[in-house]
Amino acid sequence: MRRLTLSKAPQILQESLFVFLFSALDYFVADLLRALFGKKEQLFHALDRQVQFKDLIAAESLDSVKKAVLDSEIEAVLRQSYADQFKWLETFFGIKLREWNGWPRFIEASQRRNLFVHCNGVVSAQYLQVSDSAGHVFESRPLIGQRLSISDDYFRKATEIVMDVGVFLAHTLWRKVLPDELSAADNALNNLIYDMLKDEECDVIRIADFRINQRNNSSDLSKKIATINLCIALKGSGSDAYKQKLEAVDWSSSLPEFKLACAVLECRWGDSVELMHRIGMKGEILNELSYHAWPLFREFRGERQFLDNYALIYGRPFERAAEDVLGEEAVQLKVDTAAVDAGVPAA
Repeated sequence: MRRLTLSKAPQILQESLFVFLFSALDYFVADLLRALFGKKEQLFHALDRQVQFKDLIAAESLDSVKKAVLDSEIEAVLRQSYADQFKWLETFFGIKLREWNGWPRFIEASQRRNLFVHCNGVVSAQYLQVSDSAGHVFESRPLIGQRLSISDDYFRKATEIVMDVGVFLAHTLWRKVLPDELSAADNALNNLIYDMLKDEECDVIRIADFRINQRNNSSDLSKKIATINLCIALKGSGSDAYKQKLEAVDWSSSLPEFKLACAVLECRWGDSVELMHRIGMKGEILNELSYHAWPLFREFRGERQFLDNYALIYGRPFERAAEDVLGEEAVQLKVDTAAVDAGVPAA
């Protein structure tokens, strides 16, 4: 027990997990770049790399040469600081990536990671200088020579900011480099937000807000799904801002599912029941599984009106149906808006 106490195992584990966050991000960014280059051949033309003739004639194929060049470029980029990495990304892809309010926190966290990797967590002048340059404001400014720690709250916030960086970067570059895949990008982001809502993850509001603020949308349907998801997240957090979001959209010509969503969010149970019957057993983007799994109905499921009318529509009590319906894991409520736009009802 004495050895265990002196080993500081919890502290070491927390700090190791913190460092691993950025290792995971590096791996993700490398995979993201390989995926983009694999989908768009023209990106190779912009690489400023030379290949020695002896390596060229020894290569098995042109693809192997391209892979080696790309791997070398990615390795060189990832060896730089995150500030320099994002400068390279901005220059190479011709897009702004650092103009968001989480950037200063991300840079501070990445610099703190460097302290634990190289300095046992002891504050250096470089850590303070780089954090200040990024615009980070310390709640309590540490002193040079002071050893930092990773509290539970700090670790949670660092996890959230790294998650944000991964999502924002992936979807910004995906939409920039492959505009023809806008529908797939919208679906992927909407489904990610749905999963986060289902798991009640606290950082879903930032991701949902990022989605709703995209300049281009593949369809009106996709954007309305994103709006409803954002409203679910806002209401779940206790914010009344969802009301303004709903009022800003004209739902009059929308599918009945969206009118049902508005009624449920506003706790208009009478209207909600009427719309349930109008939709019936299966709508364009809503089915029986939706009532069990979609976080939209979390509060409504506790109302007697919902339970009685669910039984009328589906011919079985909600509680009895839950095990069968939720067991159908292959039929998750992830709306393919492209299929709906084409007139193909979702599963």
